[in-house]
Amino acid sequence: MADAALAYPQPRGEPPSAAVVHAERPQRGVALKIFLVALFLMPLQIDVDSFREAIDTRIPPGDLVLLVAVLAAPTVVKFRRTPTMLLPLGLLVALGYGAVVALLHAGDLSNHSVVVKLLGAVVLVVWCLVTATHVARGHELIVMKVWLAGMVFWGFAAWLDWKYVNVLPFQDVKITSRFGGTQYDPNNAGAAYAVAVVVMWRYGRRAFPRRWVRVLASVWLLVAFALTLSRGGFIGLGVAVAVVLLATRVGMTRWLRYTVAAMVGLAALAATGFIASAVDDFQSRPDNVGQRGNLIGDGLDSLADSYGVGIGLGTFRVEYGEIIHNTAIWFLVEMSIIGVIYFIALCVVPFQSAIRLRPYDRDLALALLGAHVVMVVASVGIEAVYQRNWWVIIGVIGGAGARHEAQMRRPADAVPARSSRR
Repeated sequence: MADAALAYPQPRGEPPSAAVVHAERPQRGVALKIFLVALFLMPLQIDVDSFREAIDTRIPPGDLVLLVAVLAAPTVVKFRRTPTMLLPLGLLVALGYGAVVALLHAGDLSNHSVVVKLLGAVVLVVWCLVTATHVARGHELIVMKVWLAGMVFWGFAAWLDWKYVNVLPFQDVKITSRFGGTQYDPNNAGAAYAVAVVVMWRYGRRAFPRRWVRVLASVWLLVAFALTLSRGGFIGLGVAVAVVLLATRVGMTRWLRYTVAAMVGLAALAATGFIASAVDDFQSRPDNVGQRGNLIGDGLDSLADSYGVGIGLGTFRVEYGEIIHNTAIWFLVEMSIIGVIYFIALCVVPFQSAIRLRPYDRDLALALLGAHVVMVVASVGIEAVYQRNWWVIIGVIGGAGARHEAQMRRPADAVPARSSRR
């Protein structure tokens, strides 16, 4: 569906004459089209054994297509100096500090630190900046639509591969009792599908106007999310729904309606035996909570031994053979106060920016708000900062905010210029 021409209302208190109206849909150039291909492929990861043994990671084809999109039109990407868009650059600063500390501490950086942490962070920055660039030009609808379509398509293909037939020969599933999508790790998949569920809930009518398409996509995303059996994802989705409902200031009637719907859904899950199966799975798992608590304790002990300056990027994994599985503690242990300050900004700034978007585009703002809350909650159990979907969400928040601020600064009779084809 083509991006519809939209009229954006002014914030409350502004005179109606200050409204800025998009008279025509934004143009889709080559750079955007290649980026949309990258976005559709973003959930996909290819497990290549020889490559994985060399640098301990997987090949995301979406990253390669994103590089093509940037090289095809390098001048398209614009940096906008807003608080939200300073976050990707702040990530490089925080990790750069950690790398310097690691070099001083151990004399070198591990392959994992260089390729996964540092090079991976550069990829995340590019995802964020390119997303923000296209959204600032008015392409948020097609961006959100293609991302949701990719989550649905690759999730369904991964489910077929997981349950029935090998349709993804490059996918090597390590955990067979829980659904990991194409993210491999069920906890990472739980966070990604929780984000998709929230976005579909608040933005699905815009992304997929045809009801049957929207219903099928929504049902599948809910099923995929449930099959991950991710406790962090379940909690994140619950918190996000509560925050979004509070932000919408819904009345008691709607709260009652949502409560009844939730109870009916839980009753249906109980009737199918899903809840009993999930509880059995939770009880039969190793004591991950206790194990991760021990990892956090080890990390804090290492931080104390470093006299509070941090132990350096990737040092914890080298010393303990495991990651901390908690984003905030990871920043604290390896990057000290600089990492903590950055993580607080990463949580707070997009939240505030999404709230400010409500007077301009309520549906988009609430979808982004819920998605961001999911990732903040999920960061308690995973290193969420390396989830690409979080940086795409931050990019949409930053790009939409920059565009609306620019519209506010224009004269009332200004006509938005046509986007150039590049």
